Amino acid sequence: MNLTTLPNDIHYLLAQYMDMQQLVKFSLSCRYFYEFYAPFRKLYGNGYWPETRCNKDNYQVLKNIQKQGFSFKTVVIGFPLIREILANPPAESVGITIALFEYDHGAPIDWEPLLECKDITRISFPPVNRRYESSFDRDIAVDTIPGIIKNLSVWKKLFVLEFGNENVDFNMLAETLPQSSVVELNISYGRRVQELFPIIERTNIKRLGLEHCKLTDQDLLQIGGYLEKWKIEKLSLSYNHGITEEGISAIANAITKSNLQFLDLSSYAGCNRVTFELAKTIFEKTKVSKLRGFNFMVYPHTLEKDRLIAEYLQFFAGTNLYFEHEDELLYSLLVKNLKNSNANSIELKISKVLTQLPQILNGISNNSKIHSVYFKASETLLNTTNEDDLEFTNAVLPYINSFYIPTFEINGIRRTRMLLQHFTKKSNVREVDIIPTTAEIDLNDLDMIAEYLRNSNVYSIKIKKGIAWSDKAITKIAQFYKGTKINSMEIDAQGVTQDGIIRLAEELNSLNLSEWIFINLKGTGHRGIKLDGIFAAQKSQIGLVIQ
Repeated sequence: MNLTTLPNDIHYLLAQYMDMQQLVKFSLSCRYFYEFYAPFRKLYGNGYWPETRCNKDNYQVLKNIQKQGFSFKTVVIGFPLIREILANPPAESVGITIALFEYDHGAPIDWEPLLECKDITRISFPPVNRRYESSFDRDIAVDTIPGIIKNLSVWKKLFVLEFGNENVDFNMLAETLPQSSVVELNISYGRRVQELFPIIERTNIKRLGLEHCKLTDQDLLQIGGYLEKWKIEKLSLSYNHGITEEGISAIANAITKSNLQFLDLSSYAGCNRVTFELAKTIFEKTKVSKLRGFNFMVYPHTLEKDRLIAEYLQFFAGTNLYFEHEDELLYSLLVKNLKNSNANSIELKISKVLTQLPQILNGISNNSKIHSVYFKASETLLNTTNEDDLEFTNAVLPYINSFYIPTFEINGIRRTRMLLQHFTKKSNVREVDIIPTTAEIDLNDLDMIAEYLRNSNVYSIKIKKGIAWSDKAITKIAQFYKGTKINSMEIDAQGVTQDGIIRLAEELNSLNLSEWIFINLKGTGHRGIKLDGIFAAQKSQIGLVIQ
Protein backbone atom coordinates (compact mmCIF):
# COMPACT_ATOMS: atom_id res chain seq x y z
CA MET A 1 0.00 0.00 0.00
CA ASN A 2 1.24 3.47 -0.83
CA LEU A 3 0.04 5.76 1.93
CA THR A 4 0.50 9.52 1.74
CA THR A 5 -0.52 12.55 3.72
CA LEU A 6 -0.69 16.18 2.74
CA PRO A 7 1.20 18.43 5.15
CA ASN A 8 1.93 21.95 4.07
CA ASP A 9 5.51 21.02 3.25
CA ILE A 10 5.49 18.58 0.35
CA HIS A 11 9.24 18.13 0.53
CA TYR A 12 9.11 17.00 4.14
CA LEU A 13 6.51 14.46 3.10
CA LEU A 14 8.56 13.13 0.21
CA ALA A 15 11.71 12.94 2.29
CA GLN A 16 10.15 11.29 5.35
CA TYR A 17 7.37 9.01 4.17
CA MET A 18 7.84 7.91 0.57
CA ASP A 19 10.58 6.59 -1.62
CA MET A 20 10.51 7.91 -5.15
CA GLN A 21 9.63 4.64 -6.82
CA GLN A 22 6.43 4.45 -4.77
CA LEU A 23 5.55 7.99 -5.76
CA VAL A 24 5.93 7.22 -9.45
CA LYS A 25 3.79 4.12 -9.20
CA PHE A 26 1.15 5.97 -7.24
CA SER A 27 1.11 8.89 -9.62
CA LEU A 28 0.83 6.77 -12.72
CA SER A 29 -2.08 4.91 -11.23
CA CYS A 30 -4.07 7.75 -9.76
CA ARG A 31 -5.50 10.33 -12.12
CA TYR A 32 -7.07 12.28 -9.24
CA PHE A 33 -3.78 13.07 -7.54
CA TYR A 34 -3.63 16.53 -9.11
CA GLU A 35 -6.72 17.67 -7.22
CA PHE A 36 -4.89 17.57 -3.92
CA TYR A 37 -1.22 18.18 -4.67
CA ALA A 38 -0.78 21.85 -5.50
CA PRO A 39 2.80 21.63 -6.84
CA PHE A 40 1.74 18.88 -9.25
CA ARG A 41 -1.78 20.07 -9.95
CA LYS A 42 -2.09 18.92 -13.54
CA LEU A 43 -1.26 15.25 -13.26
CA TYR A 44 -3.28 13.18 -15.68
CA GLY A 45 -1.81 9.80 -14.86
CA ASN A 46 -0.91 8.91 -18.44
CA GLY A 47 2.82 8.58 -18.14
CA TYR A 48 3.97 12.11 -17.38
CA TRP A 49 3.27 15.12 -15.26
CA PRO A 50 2.18 17.72 -17.80
CA GLU A 51 3.21 20.65 -15.62
CA THR A 52 5.56 20.59 -12.69
CA ARG A 53 6.16 23.82 -10.81
CA CYS A 54 9.82 23.79 -9.94
CA ASN A 55 11.23 26.11 -7.29
CA LYS A 56 14.19 26.08 -4.94
CA ASP A 57 12.63 23.61 -2.54
CA ASN A 58 11.36 20.92 -4.88
CA TYR A 59 14.12 21.06 -7.48
CA GLN A 60 15.76 18.11 -5.73
CA VAL A 61 12.44 16.26 -5.93
CA LEU A 62 12.36 16.93 -9.67
CA LYS A 63 15.84 15.49 -10.14
CA ASN A 64 15.06 12.42 -8.04
CA ILE A 65 11.93 11.66 -10.03
CA GLN A 66 13.86 12.04 -13.28
CA LYS A 67 16.27 9.39 -12.07
CA GLN A 68 13.35 6.99 -12.11
CA GLY A 69 12.89 7.64 -15.84
CA PHE A 70 9.71 9.60 -15.29
CA SER A 71 8.83 11.84 -18.23
CA PHE A 72 7.90 15.50 -17.80
CA LYS A 73 6.17 17.44 -20.51
CA THR A 74 6.87 20.83 -18.99
CA VAL A 75 8.97 22.22 -16.21
CA VAL A 76 8.19 25.64 -14.78
CA ILE A 77 11.29 27.45 -13.58
CA GLY A 78 12.05 30.81 -12.04
CA PHE A 79 15.03 33.13 -11.95
CA PRO A 80 16.79 31.60 -8.94
CA LEU A 81 16.88 28.20 -10.62
CA ILE A 82 17.98 28.98 -14.15
CA ARG A 83 21.69 28.64 -13.52
CA GLU A 84 21.30 25.58 -11.31
CA ILE A 85 19.10 23.77 -13.82
CA LEU A 86 21.46 24.50 -16.68
CA ALA A 87 24.40 23.34 -14.60
CA ASN A 88 22.47 20.11 -13.96
CA PRO A 89 20.49 19.69 -17.17
CA PRO A 90 17.20 17.77 -17.04
CA ALA A 91 17.07 14.18 -18.17
CA GLU A 92 16.34 13.41 -21.80
CA SER A 93 12.86 12.33 -20.77
CA VAL A 94 11.95 15.99 -20.21
CA GLY A 95 9.96 17.17 -23.20
CA ILE A 96 9.22 20.89 -23.32
CA THR A 97 10.58 23.45 -20.88
CA ILE A 98 8.46 26.42 -19.93
CA ALA A 99 10.28 29.36 -18.38
CA LEU A 100 7.86 31.19 -16.13
CA PHE A 101 9.53 34.05 -14.32
CA GLU A 102 7.97 33.80 -10.91
CA TYR A 103 10.78 35.62 -9.22
CA ASP A 104 11.41 36.27 -5.56
CA HIS A 105 12.15 39.88 -4.76
CA GLY A 106 15.86 40.20 -4.17
CA ALA A 107 16.77 37.04 -6.12
CA PRO A 108 19.67 37.37 -8.54
CA ILE A 109 18.82 38.28 -12.11
CA ASP A 110 20.29 35.70 -14.42
CA TRP A 111 18.35 35.47 -17.67
CA GLU A 112 21.18 34.90 -20.15
CA PRO A 113 21.29 31.11 -19.61
CA LEU A 114 17.79 30.97 -21.04
CA LEU A 115 19.36 31.46 -24.46
CA GLU A 116 20.69 27.91 -24.12
CA CYS A 117 17.21 26.46 -23.43
CA LYS A 118 16.15 25.82 -27.00
CA ASP A 119 12.90 24.06 -26.06
CA ILE A 120 11.26 26.95 -24.23
CA THR A 121 7.63 27.31 -25.31
CA ARG A 122 6.36 30.02 -22.98
CA ILE A 123 7.90 33.12 -21.47
CA SER A 124 6.01 35.13 -18.91
CA PHE A 125 7.21 38.04 -16.81
CA PRO A 126 5.09 39.92 -14.30
CA PRO A 127 3.99 43.53 -14.36
CA VAL A 128 5.98 46.16 -12.53
CA ASN A 129 4.07 48.46 -10.21
CA ARG A 130 1.17 46.07 -9.69
CA ARG A 131 1.57 46.12 -5.93
CA TYR A 132 4.85 47.82 -5.19
CA GLU A 133 8.08 48.64 -6.93
CA SER A 134 11.45 47.54 -5.65
CA SER A 135 14.95 47.95 -6.98
CA PHE A 136 14.56 44.43 -8.34
CA ASP A 137 11.49 45.50 -10.32
CA ARG A 138 13.46 48.34 -11.83
CA ASP A 139 16.33 46.02 -12.70
CA ILE A 140 13.93 43.71 -14.52
CA ALA A 141 12.52 46.65 -16.45
CA VAL A 142 15.94 48.00 -17.40
CA ASP A 143 17.90 44.82 -18.01
CA THR A 144 16.00 41.54 -18.18
CA ILE A 145 12.92 42.29 -20.26
CA PRO A 146 14.75 44.17 -23.06
CA GLY A 147 17.25 41.33 -23.27
CA ILE A 148 14.50 38.76 -23.67
CA ILE A 149 12.53 40.84 -26.19
CA LYS A 150 15.68 41.35 -28.25
CA ASN A 151 16.27 37.60 -28.50
CA LEU A 152 12.74 36.32 -29.17
CA SER A 153 13.76 34.65 -32.41
CA VAL A 154 16.31 32.48 -30.56
CA TRP A 155 13.55 30.23 -29.22
CA LYS A 156 12.11 28.44 -32.25
CA LYS A 157 9.45 26.69 -30.14
CA LEU A 158 8.32 29.80 -28.28
CA PHE A 159 4.54 29.90 -28.71
CA VAL A 160 3.36 32.06 -25.79
CA LEU A 161 4.62 35.44 -24.66
CA GLU A 162 3.13 37.18 -21.64
CA PHE A 163 4.10 40.46 -20.05
CA GLY A 164 2.64 43.28 -18.01
CA ASN A 165 5.46 45.76 -18.01
CA GLU A 166 4.95 49.31 -19.20
CA ASN A 167 8.65 49.66 -19.92
CA VAL A 168 8.67 47.21 -22.82
CA ASP A 169 10.41 48.71 -25.82
CA PHE A 170 7.69 48.50 -28.47
CA ASN A 171 10.11 49.59 -31.19
CA MET A 172 12.28 46.58 -30.39
CA LEU A 173 9.19 44.36 -30.15
CA ALA A 174 8.14 45.56 -33.60
CA GLU A 175 11.41 44.15 -34.96
CA THR A 176 11.54 40.84 -33.11
CA LEU A 177 7.91 39.73 -32.65
CA PRO A 178 7.17 39.26 -36.39
CA GLN A 179 10.33 37.15 -36.68
CA SER A 180 9.39 34.93 -33.73
CA SER A 181 7.24 31.80 -33.53
CA VAL A 182 4.85 33.38 -30.98
CA VAL A 183 1.18 32.61 -31.66
CA GLU A 184 -0.29 33.74 -28.31
CA LEU A 185 0.33 37.17 -26.80
CA ASN A 186 -1.07 38.13 -23.39
CA ILE A 187 -0.64 41.61 -21.95
CA SER A 188 -1.85 42.77 -18.54
CA TYR A 189 -1.77 46.16 -16.86
CA GLY A 190 -0.45 47.82 -20.01
CA ARG A 191 -1.28 51.40 -20.96
CA ARG A 192 0.38 51.60 -24.36
CA VAL A 193 -1.06 48.53 -26.05
CA GLN A 194 -2.29 50.63 -28.99
CA GLU A 195 1.29 50.63 -30.24
CA LEU A 196 1.01 46.85 -30.64
CA PHE A 197 -1.93 46.87 -33.03
CA PRO A 198 0.00 47.52 -36.27
CA ILE A 199 2.75 45.13 -35.11
CA ILE A 200 0.31 42.23 -34.65
CA GLU A 201 -0.75 42.60 -38.27
CA ARG A 202 2.73 41.40 -39.32
CA THR A 203 2.75 38.36 -37.01
CA ASN A 204 1.14 34.91 -36.86
CA ILE A 205 -0.53 35.63 -33.52
CA LYS A 206 -3.88 33.82 -33.22
CA ARG A 207 -4.66 34.41 -29.52
CA LEU A 208 -4.52 37.88 -28.00
CA GLY A 209 -5.25 38.76 -24.37
CA LEU A 210 -5.54 42.36 -23.18
CA GLU A 211 -6.49 42.19 -19.51
CA HIS A 212 -6.52 45.12 -17.09
CA CYS A 213 -5.21 47.35 -19.86
CA LYS A 214 -7.65 50.22 -19.23
CA LEU A 215 -8.98 50.05 -22.76
CA THR A 216 -11.47 52.65 -23.96
CA ASP A 217 -14.16 52.60 -26.63
CA GLN A 218 -11.67 54.33 -28.95
CA ASP A 219 -9.25 51.45 -28.47
CA LEU A 220 -11.96 48.96 -29.39
CA LEU A 221 -12.78 50.97 -32.49
CA GLN A 222 -9.14 50.52 -33.50
CA ILE A 223 -9.24 46.79 -32.68
CA GLY A 224 -12.40 46.45 -34.76
CA GLY A 225 -10.60 48.01 -37.68
CA TYR A 226 -7.71 45.57 -37.33
CA LEU A 227 -9.71 42.37 -36.76
CA GLU A 228 -10.18 41.71 -40.47
CA LYS A 229 -6.42 42.14 -41.05
CA TRP A 230 -5.29 40.14 -38.03
CA LYS A 231 -5.19 36.35 -37.86
CA ILE A 232 -6.66 36.46 -34.34
CA GLU A 233 -9.02 33.57 -33.48
CA LYS A 234 -9.34 34.24 -29.73
CA LEU A 235 -9.60 37.70 -28.18
CA SER A 236 -9.78 38.42 -24.44
CA LEU A 237 -10.69 41.92 -23.29
CA SER A 238 -11.29 40.98 -19.67
CA TYR A 239 -11.31 43.42 -16.78
CA ASN A 240 -11.40 46.59 -18.83
CA HIS A 241 -13.88 48.80 -17.03
CA GLY A 242 -13.64 51.69 -19.46
CA ILE A 243 -15.47 49.80 -22.20
CA THR A 244 -19.10 50.66 -22.99
CA GLU A 245 -21.63 49.37 -25.48
CA GLU A 246 -20.27 51.69 -28.16
CA GLY A 247 -16.90 49.97 -28.11
CA ILE A 248 -18.31 46.46 -28.05
CA SER A 249 -20.65 47.32 -30.91
CA ALA A 250 -17.57 48.16 -32.95
CA ILE A 251 -16.14 44.71 -32.17
CA ALA A 252 -19.49 43.04 -32.91
CA ASN A 253 -19.72 44.73 -36.30
CA ALA A 254 -16.18 43.68 -37.17
CA ILE A 255 -16.56 40.05 -36.05
CA THR A 256 -18.57 39.04 -39.10
CA LYS A 257 -15.60 39.90 -41.34
CA SER A 258 -12.94 38.36 -39.11
CA ASN A 259 -11.60 34.92 -38.18
CA LEU A 260 -12.58 35.41 -34.53
CA GLN A 261 -13.95 32.26 -32.91
CA PHE A 262 -13.83 33.07 -29.20
CA LEU A 263 -14.42 36.35 -27.38
CA ASP A 264 -13.90 36.86 -23.64
CA LEU A 265 -15.56 39.91 -22.06
CA SER A 266 -15.57 38.71 -18.47
CA SER A 267 -15.43 41.54 -15.97
CA TYR A 268 -15.81 42.43 -12.35
CA ALA A 269 -19.20 43.08 -10.84
CA GLY A 270 -18.78 46.83 -11.23
CA CYS A 271 -20.16 46.98 -14.76
CA ASN A 272 -22.77 44.24 -14.79
CA ARG A 273 -25.42 46.21 -16.63
CA VAL A 274 -23.03 47.25 -19.37
CA THR A 275 -21.63 43.74 -19.71
CA PHE A 276 -25.10 42.25 -20.03
CA GLU A 277 -26.15 44.72 -22.73
CA LEU A 278 -22.91 44.09 -24.58
CA ALA A 279 -23.55 40.36 -24.51
CA LYS A 280 -26.93 40.90 -26.17
CA THR A 281 -25.29 43.13 -28.78
CA ILE A 282 -22.69 40.49 -29.55
CA PHE A 283 -25.28 37.74 -29.92
CA GLU A 284 -27.56 39.75 -32.17
CA LYS A 285 -24.81 40.93 -34.50
CA THR A 286 -22.77 37.76 -34.86
CA LYS A 287 -25.29 35.13 -35.91
CA VAL A 288 -23.56 34.81 -39.30
CA SER A 289 -19.99 35.02 -37.97
CA LYS A 290 -17.46 32.32 -37.16
CA LEU A 291 -17.87 33.00 -33.44
CA ARG A 292 -18.32 29.75 -31.53
CA GLY A 293 -17.37 30.66 -27.98
CA PHE A 294 -18.23 33.57 -25.75
CA ASN A 295 -17.63 34.37 -22.10
CA PHE A 296 -19.06 37.14 -19.97
CA MET A 297 -19.84 37.55 -16.31
CA VAL A 298 -22.80 39.15 -14.63
CA TYR A 299 -23.29 39.11 -10.88
CA PRO A 300 -25.65 38.48 -9.24
CA HIS A 301 -26.94 35.60 -11.33
CA THR A 302 -30.12 37.17 -12.68
CA LEU A 303 -33.06 35.49 -14.35
CA GLU A 304 -32.47 37.82 -17.28
CA LYS A 305 -28.97 36.39 -17.71
CA ASP A 306 -30.20 32.80 -17.40
CA ARG A 307 -32.73 33.40 -20.17
CA LEU A 308 -30.13 35.09 -22.36
CA ILE A 309 -27.73 32.14 -22.08
CA ALA A 310 -30.53 29.66 -22.78
CA GLU A 311 -31.59 31.64 -25.85
CA TYR A 312 -28.06 31.74 -27.30
CA LEU A 313 -26.91 28.39 -26.01
CA GLN A 314 -24.92 27.52 -29.14
CA PHE A 315 -22.41 30.29 -28.45
CA PHE A 316 -21.21 28.83 -25.16
CA ALA A 317 -18.66 26.29 -26.34
CA GLY A 318 -16.72 24.14 -23.92
CA THR A 319 -18.27 25.78 -20.89
CA ASN A 320 -20.09 24.69 -17.78
CA LEU A 321 -23.56 26.21 -17.73
CA TYR A 322 -25.25 26.94 -14.43
CA PHE A 323 -28.85 28.10 -14.23
CA GLU A 324 -29.82 29.57 -10.89
CA HIS A 325 -33.49 30.21 -11.52
CA GLU A 326 -36.56 28.05 -12.04
CA ASP A 327 -38.64 29.60 -14.75
CA GLU A 328 -41.06 28.22 -17.31
CA LEU A 329 -39.70 30.41 -20.13
CA LEU A 330 -36.12 29.57 -19.22
CA TYR A 331 -36.74 25.84 -19.36
CA SER A 332 -38.73 26.21 -22.58
CA LEU A 333 -35.67 27.87 -24.13
CA LEU A 334 -33.48 25.05 -22.86
CA VAL A 335 -35.75 22.43 -24.37
CA LYS A 336 -35.60 24.28 -27.69
CA ASN A 337 -31.83 24.89 -27.82
CA LEU A 338 -30.16 22.01 -25.99
CA LYS A 339 -29.74 20.08 -29.23
CA ASN A 340 -27.47 22.86 -30.54
CA SER A 341 -25.48 23.35 -27.34
CA ASN A 342 -21.69 22.97 -27.31
CA ALA A 343 -21.48 23.12 -23.51
CA ASN A 344 -19.62 20.47 -21.54
CA SER A 345 -21.91 20.37 -18.54
CA ILE A 346 -25.18 21.81 -17.34
CA GLU A 347 -26.44 22.45 -13.82
CA LEU A 348 -30.10 23.03 -13.00
CA LYS A 349 -31.63 24.20 -9.77
CA ILE A 350 -34.71 22.18 -8.95
CA SER A 351 -37.15 22.65 -6.09
CA LYS A 352 -40.09 20.89 -7.70
CA VAL A 353 -40.72 18.52 -10.57
CA LEU A 354 -41.31 20.82 -13.51
CA THR A 355 -43.38 19.76 -16.50
CA GLN A 356 -40.42 20.43 -18.80
CA LEU A 357 -37.96 18.31 -16.78
CA PRO A 358 -38.41 15.13 -18.87
CA GLN A 359 -37.97 17.16 -22.08
CA ILE A 360 -34.83 18.80 -20.72
CA LEU A 361 -33.40 15.44 -19.69
CA ASN A 362 -34.21 14.08 -23.13
CA GLY A 363 -32.40 17.01 -24.74
CA ILE A 364 -29.36 16.40 -22.59
CA SER A 365 -29.32 12.68 -23.32
CA ASN A 366 -29.48 13.37 -27.08
CA ASN A 367 -26.51 15.75 -26.98
CA SER A 368 -23.25 13.82 -26.77
CA LYS A 369 -21.25 17.00 -26.09
CA ILE A 370 -22.78 17.43 -22.64
CA HIS A 371 -20.75 15.06 -20.50
CA SER A 372 -22.10 15.91 -17.07
CA VAL A 373 -25.34 17.07 -15.53
CA TYR A 374 -26.00 18.34 -12.03
CA PHE A 375 -29.23 18.84 -10.15
CA LYS A 376 -28.93 21.45 -7.43
CA ALA A 377 -31.91 20.90 -5.19
CA SER A 378 -33.22 23.64 -2.94
CA GLU A 379 -33.99 23.20 0.74
CA THR A 380 -37.61 22.65 -0.21
CA LEU A 381 -36.78 19.54 -2.21
CA LEU A 382 -34.25 18.29 0.32
CA ASN A 383 -36.93 18.16 2.98
CA THR A 384 -39.60 16.46 0.91
CA THR A 385 -41.58 13.35 1.75
CA ASN A 386 -41.07 9.92 0.27
CA GLU A 387 -43.90 10.57 -2.20
CA ASP A 388 -42.15 13.65 -3.50
CA ASP A 389 -38.92 11.71 -3.79
CA LEU A 390 -40.68 9.09 -5.84
CA GLU A 391 -42.10 11.75 -8.16
CA PHE A 392 -38.62 13.16 -8.73
CA THR A 393 -37.15 9.72 -9.27
CA ASN A 394 -39.86 8.71 -11.74
CA ALA A 395 -39.20 11.88 -13.74
CA VAL A 396 -35.50 11.07 -14.02
CA LEU A 397 -35.50 7.30 -14.47
CA PRO A 398 -36.63 7.07 -18.13
CA TYR A 399 -33.47 8.93 -19.14
CA ILE A 400 -30.87 7.79 -16.65
CA ASN A 401 -29.43 4.96 -18.71
CA SER A 402 -29.27 6.94 -21.94
CA PHE A 403 -27.19 9.85 -20.61
CA TYR A 404 -23.86 10.27 -22.37
CA ILE A 405 -22.40 11.63 -19.17
CA PRO A 406 -19.72 10.47 -16.74
CA THR A 407 -21.01 12.55 -13.83
CA PHE A 408 -24.40 12.61 -12.18
CA GLU A 409 -24.78 14.61 -8.99
CA ILE A 410 -27.77 14.04 -6.79
CA ASN A 411 -28.75 15.27 -3.39
CA GLY A 412 -29.27 12.93 -0.51
CA ILE A 413 -28.26 9.40 0.46
CA ARG A 414 -31.86 8.16 0.23
CA ARG A 415 -32.45 9.46 -3.28
CA THR A 416 -29.02 8.21 -4.32
CA ARG A 417 -29.98 4.71 -3.26
CA MET A 418 -33.22 4.91 -5.23
CA LEU A 419 -31.45 6.04 -8.39
CA LEU A 420 -28.43 3.77 -8.14
CA GLN A 421 -30.58 0.67 -8.37
CA HIS A 422 -31.37 1.72 -11.93
CA PHE A 423 -27.72 2.25 -12.97
CA THR A 424 -27.46 -0.94 -14.96
CA LYS A 425 -24.25 -2.16 -16.53
CA LYS A 426 -25.53 -0.75 -19.83
CA SER A 427 -25.51 2.75 -18.35
CA ASN A 428 -23.01 5.40 -19.43
CA VAL A 429 -22.96 7.00 -15.99
CA ARG A 430 -19.44 6.74 -14.61
CA GLU A 431 -19.24 9.14 -11.66
CA VAL A 432 -21.72 9.84 -8.88
CA ASP A 433 -21.56 12.76 -6.45
CA ILE A 434 -23.67 12.43 -3.32
CA ILE A 435 -24.64 15.39 -1.15
CA PRO A 436 -25.98 13.91 2.10
CA THR A 437 -29.00 15.51 3.71
CA THR A 438 -29.07 13.66 7.01
CA ALA A 439 -27.04 14.37 10.13
CA GLU A 440 -25.60 10.88 10.47
CA ILE A 441 -24.73 8.14 8.03
CA ASP A 442 -27.05 5.15 7.90
CA LEU A 443 -25.04 1.92 7.74
CA ASN A 444 -27.90 0.17 5.92
CA ASP A 445 -27.75 2.86 3.23
CA LEU A 446 -24.06 2.11 2.73
CA ASP A 447 -24.77 -1.60 2.36
CA MET A 448 -27.47 -1.01 -0.24
CA ILE A 449 -25.42 1.55 -2.22
CA ALA A 450 -22.53 -0.93 -2.35
CA GLU A 451 -24.86 -3.59 -3.73
CA TYR A 452 -26.21 -1.31 -6.43
CA LEU A 453 -22.68 -0.21 -7.41
CA ARG A 454 -21.88 -3.84 -8.24
CA ASN A 455 -24.50 -3.66 -10.99
CA SER A 456 -23.19 -0.45 -12.51
CA ASN A 457 -20.28 0.97 -14.47
CA VAL A 458 -19.67 3.72 -11.92
CA TYR A 459 -15.95 4.03 -11.15
CA SER A 460 -15.86 7.20 -9.04
CA ILE A 461 -17.99 8.28 -6.11
CA LYS A 462 -17.83 11.39 -3.92
CA ILE A 463 -19.73 11.80 -0.69
CA LYS A 464 -19.68 15.47 0.20
CA LYS A 465 -20.23 17.43 3.37
CA GLY A 466 -23.37 17.05 5.38
CA ILE A 467 -23.03 14.03 7.65
CA ALA A 468 -20.97 12.97 10.62
CA TRP A 469 -18.90 9.87 9.94
CA SER A 470 -17.93 7.36 12.58
CA ASP A 471 -15.04 4.91 12.59
CA LYS A 472 -17.56 2.07 12.13
CA ALA A 473 -19.15 3.73 9.13
CA ILE A 474 -15.88 4.57 7.40
CA THR A 475 -14.74 0.95 7.73
CA LYS A 476 -17.74 -0.19 5.68
CA ILE A 477 -16.53 1.93 2.76
CA ALA A 478 -14.17 -0.92 1.87
CA GLN A 479 -17.15 -2.87 0.49
CA PHE A 480 -17.60 -0.18 -2.19
CA TYR A 481 -14.52 -1.68 -3.87
CA LYS A 482 -15.58 -5.31 -3.63
CA GLY A 483 -16.99 -6.58 -6.92
CA THR A 484 -17.44 -3.05 -8.32
CA LYS A 485 -15.56 -0.92 -10.83
CA ILE A 486 -14.91 1.78 -8.25
CA ASN A 487 -11.29 2.92 -8.23
CA SER A 488 -11.62 6.40 -6.79
CA MET A 489 -13.51 7.78 -3.83
CA GLU A 490 -13.56 11.12 -2.05
CA ILE A 491 -15.25 11.51 1.32
CA ASP A 492 -15.63 14.47 3.66
CA ALA A 493 -14.82 12.26 6.63
CA GLN A 494 -14.77 14.62 9.58
CA GLY A 495 -15.27 12.66 12.76
CA VAL A 496 -13.06 9.75 11.71
CA THR A 497 -10.13 8.95 14.00
CA GLN A 498 -6.83 7.22 13.43
CA ASP A 499 -8.33 3.90 14.58
CA GLY A 500 -11.01 4.14 11.90
CA ILE A 501 -8.46 4.82 9.18
CA ILE A 502 -6.32 1.88 10.27
CA ARG A 503 -9.36 -0.42 10.30
CA LEU A 504 -10.31 0.81 6.82
CA ALA A 505 -6.80 0.08 5.57
CA GLU A 506 -6.98 -3.41 7.04
CA GLU A 507 -10.35 -4.06 5.40
CA LEU A 508 -9.01 -2.88 2.03
CA ASN A 509 -5.95 -5.11 2.41
CA SER A 510 -8.20 -8.10 2.97
CA LEU A 511 -9.74 -7.59 -0.49
CA ASN A 512 -6.39 -8.45 -2.18
CA LEU A 513 -6.92 -5.76 -4.78
CA SER A 514 -5.17 -6.27 -8.10
CA GLU A 515 -5.61 -2.70 -9.34
CA TRP A 516 -4.70 0.58 -7.74
CA ILE A 517 -7.47 2.37 -5.88
CA PHE A 518 -7.60 5.83 -4.39
CA ILE A 519 -9.37 7.24 -1.34
CA ASN A 520 -9.24 10.81 -0.18
CA LEU A 521 -10.44 11.31 3.40
CA LYS A 522 -10.95 15.05 3.60
CA GLY A 523 -11.23 16.83 6.92
CA THR A 524 -9.05 14.35 8.81
CA GLY A 525 -5.58 15.77 8.24
CA HIS A 526 -5.59 18.22 11.12
CA ARG A 527 -7.07 15.99 13.81
CA GLY A 528 -3.79 14.77 15.25
CA ILE A 529 -3.71 11.62 13.13
CA LYS A 530 -0.22 10.14 13.06
CA LEU A 531 1.16 8.00 10.27
CA ASP A 532 3.16 5.49 12.30
CA GLY A 533 0.24 3.18 13.09
CA ILE A 534 -1.23 3.50 9.63
CA PHE A 535 1.97 2.49 7.90
CA ALA A 536 1.89 -0.81 9.73
CA ALA A 537 -1.16 -1.75 7.65
CA GLN A 538 0.24 -1.01 4.20
CA LYS A 539 0.18 -4.06 1.95
CA SER A 540 -2.08 -3.59 -1.05
CA GLN A 541 -2.03 -1.08 -3.88
CA ILE A 542 -3.92 1.63 -2.06
CA GLY A 543 -3.49 5.38 -2.35
CA LEU A 544 -4.87 6.91 0.83
CA VAL A 545 -4.77 10.68 1.20
CA ILE A 546 -5.42 12.26 4.58
CA GLN A 547 -6.26 15.88 3.87
